[in-house]
Amino acid sequence: MIEPKKQDFTLYQGADWEHTFVVLVENTTTPVDISGCTAKLQARVEGPEDPLAVIDIAGLIGGANGQVQFKITAAMTVGEVWEKAGYDAELYWPGPSGKIDKLGLGKFKLVREYTTV
Repeated sequence: MIEPKKQDFTLYQGADWEHTFVVLVENTTTPVDISGCTAKLQARVEGPEDPLAVIDIAGLIGGANGQVQFKITAAMTVGEVWEKAGYDAELYWPGPSGKIDKLGLGKFKLVREYTTV
């Protein structure tokens, strides 16, 4: 079982953001080989039932090093007006098991641009 990391992030509109989760063998510093896995991060604004995702990105899988990297580009934040959104990052294992592990969860705070260039 992967113990998900609870982390909150600040996203600055008009700037790139990235974060890397590392999947480790339980109670060790040894990375898990996650070759063949896929990963997804979604963030939703709190509010009505089943709100639309304001962030929906795939992760870059590092394979044997156990790393999953998520990137949000500056262009992806242009025109966004939300202030806070809850997110979940998940790892999907290949094969018939269909196992899903939660990598992380928390909140994004969007700091909107004061000026545009």
